[in-house]
Amino acid sequence: MNADAGFDTTGFRLYCSENDINDNIDLNERNGKQGDHFFDTLLYKCRFVVERTNAWFDAFKALLVRVEKNEIH
Repeated sequence: MNADAGFDTTGFRLYCSENDINDNIDLNERNGKQGDHFFDTLLYKCRFVVERTNAWFDAFKALLVRVEKNEIH
């Protein structure tokens, strides 16, 4: 699982561990702890590309809905 720092909680990491989920969660500096968890920065950068693309699609969702209603389009 590839997640941002908002998911960096002890409970969530424990849940991932109990369910055999490999977590790649960025450390949240506000938690005040240094983690000994493995973090793959390249995989995290790929996550950002996907999130940015999804946000781009979401931004044009209103346009898509208007176009789909016309049979000509």
